[in-house]
Amino acid sequence: MTNTVTEAVHRCITPIQLDFTTARTSSLAQDQLKAAHEVGGDPRDSADLFFYRSVLESGLTVRLLAMLQADSQFGIGAAIECAWCLHYIICSNINDELLVAQGAISKCSSLLIKLGAAVASGSSEEGMELLISPLLRCLGNLLAGPGYDYCQEQLGDNRLLVALCVFIQAFLRPQSHVARESLWVINNLTAENAVFCSAVLCLNLVPVFVELLPYSKGINITTLRLLCNIAEKGPEYCQHLQQKGLLPALCATLRMADPEVVQLSLELLCMMVASSSQIASEFVQQEGTHVLEAIQYNSQEEVRLRASYILERYLNPHCLVNPVT
Repeated sequence: MTNTVTEAVHRCITPIQLDFTTARTSSLAQDQLKAAHEVGGDPRDSADLFFYRSVLESGLTVRLLAMLQADSQFGIGAAIECAWCLHYIICSNINDELLVAQGAISKCSSLLIKLGAAVASGSSEEGMELLISPLLRCLGNLLAGPGYDYCQEQLGDNRLLVALCVFIQAFLRPQSHVARESLWVINNLTAENAVFCSAVLCLNLVPVFVELLPYSKGINITTLRLLCNIAEKGPEYCQHLQQKGLLPALCATLRMADPEVVQLSLELLCMMVASSSQIASEFVQQEGTHVLEAIQYNSQEEVRLRASYILERYLNPHCLVNPVT
């Protein structure tokens, strides 16, 4: 059955027979077939693996990638369905290298850049977020998966970072999941990648992220993670974060009730104050030591220990430049 359906879908979206109805119907069929394989089963089940392998071997993904056009004659609906199909296929992790070789990274990123420009100019089509979301998931999962090393050569365009920040600012309130997914992609881009961390600094995107720290629903958690990625790159990166107003924002997140926010804030603060005694002194001047002293009464032992360690190791008056008396 799997081969029969895959072949039928493949024929539906060949250039000769392609129209809006067949394109959308075929992608919906692919969507439903994928969902059927998920019901009550392990995604690593042999039947699922066979299905995804047959999809890749048939060349169907090449056709789906060709359909990723926001302004095609078939409208945005067909592109949305094809993007979701690709998302499901990518989640199988069957052959990320092949998907990258077929241009999945470059196609998704180039379309996101185009959509970002449209959103920024106010000329985006209604419902554009329905296409942006699966594209973000496709890109984010490829970056997070085992095929990350194969993605580098298709990720050289800094305009992608700009587009992702446009989505964050445009959809933060009306469609917060799009903002959160955009942050997740940036987090995956900057993980162990000094090139994209440097691009964040050069494009002056840090203030955008600092302004997101008061927001909940996973927004501040993902933001803290990507800021940790940047701080890990060394003292110069930490100094830039300091200059862009990160320390006052950290004082606020350290007071939040969410334990994960507090843990990530402590992790980021530790890297910041460890990188420079001047940064440590500024944190003290902003009465950050009082915040850490309060955290020493936190119910979680790990959090208490981390706060105590930072106080004793980096905020001790003997370790500071021009300590406050």
